[in-house]
Amino acid sequence: MLEIPKLNEEEFDIVKDERKRAAGKTVVSVNPKLGRLVLYQATLATIREKTGKEELTYVVIKMHPRYPDYFWIQPCSEDTKGRRKVHRIGSTRMLSVKKLTGLGRLKGMETTEQFQAQWDENNNALVVDLSNPAT
Repeated sequence: MLEIPKLNEEEFDIVKDERKRAAGKTVVSVNPKLGRLVLYQATLATIREKTGKEELTYVVIKMHPRYPDYFWIQPCSEDTKGRRKVHRIGSTRMLSVKKLTGLGRLKGMETTEQFQAQWDENNNALVVDLSNPAT
């Protein structure tokens, strides 16, 4: 094994991941390789405010043929057909969306992307705009 001497702290370079900052924005992040969708804090706050529910446990993901660049995340109950459990890891909420990543604009996507989202009052769901990546 290589013997390494005591190094000065100032000589080290910090290795950081390049991330798009989602702080304060209503966005979701889709990771096609893992088939995961992350709901950020501002997005969760919007859902909580609009539904009046403190915790998001189950959702249904919906698509509409007339709106191929959008999908909806609708909070639901445990007995709703097609429900998905929202996984809680610390303060992060995550969904398994492997099927979704093979559809529409997400098909062929290779890197994690963030997309704009907003509450759809008419359909009582969060609508995600795949044509509008978060910047």
